[in-house]
Amino acid sequence: MKELRIVLVEDDEWDIDLMRYSLKQRNIPFELEVYNHGVAAARFFEHVNLIPDIIILDVNLPGIAGTDLLKLVKQNALLQNTPVLILTTADNPQYKELALRDGASKFITKVMQVKEMNTVIDTILEVTGRNQS
Repeated sequence: MKELRIVLVEDDEWDIDLMRYSLKQRNIPFELEVYNHGVAAARFFEHVNLIPDIIILDVNLPGIAGTDLLKLVKQNALLQNTPVLILTTADNPQYKELALRDGASKFITKVMQVKEMNTVIDTILEVTGRNQS
């Protein structure tokens, strides 16, 4: 499998470590670029030169909310077709509806354990068109 280039916008170190660990456990070759502040992610999205395979956004971020970053991504001609996964603790149907309307590929409630993270990893593989061969 070709290396999966992931941009993760997340301010919780546990969630970042869990993502890394879970990808490694599944033997998925990956490059994980992490932004832990909304403003830093916005700068990256405005000046991107290497398109990621997937962008994963937390909703509640310092600086700029993930929902606003989603709009920024979808307005960028280079990124508009990149799958965006919203990963948040906010299990609010209104958030989900707005995120999907604004172009998110999927909306997933955050998990806290490796076993549950496999569902998130499966979703990443699904929306990027990858399989584990």
